[in-house]
Amino acid sequence: MKKTLFILTFIALGVVINQSCKKNSNYNEIKNKQLLYHIQSFSTVDGAIDINNDGITNTDILYELTNYSKPNYDLRIISNKEKTYYDMALPSQYIDSNGHTTLVDFESHKYSMSFKNEINLLENYKLDSVNKIIRLKKISQNKYNLILRKKLFDFNSSQIVEKDFLIDYIINN
Repeated sequence: MKKTLFILTFIALGVVINQSCKKNSNYNEIKNKQLLYHIQSFSTVDGAIDINNDGITNTDILYELTNYSKPNYDLRIISNKEKTYYDMALPSQYIDSNGHTTLVDFESHKYSMSFKNEINLLENYKLDSVNKIIRLKKISQNKYNLILRKKLFDFNSSQIVEKDFLIDYIINN
């Protein structure tokens, strides 16, 4: 009888531990969920530019991003118990000129940021010497808005310009 009671107690304890682990596992899965966003719109705030050397100026930068390998995400947010990570993939302009022909290529450059908590608003955050976040704002769970100050070569004015861009991100997953 004592042996049966011991076995039943052991089984009950195993069930309790198993259920507890499932709860913690579900909590960690939710807490570590990855959110992926893609650019919905990407436009200049103040005037058209030609960054791909096709002779056509645009305010909609998505038309200018020729030869651009689209990344699998433009903004990724991962949260865990300690931090929230923000990974941004922003297009970088590369110009190659041999004297006769000027080739323009765009590649994805990733930037990573981490904060103690999820951010609803981030202002005046310098990513590097070319890119500065003027404002990153969470509009909803499905949408972020970014005002980005970026330096690019404008073929229309034949000089490096510093422009503000408005980028809207929409959730992908």
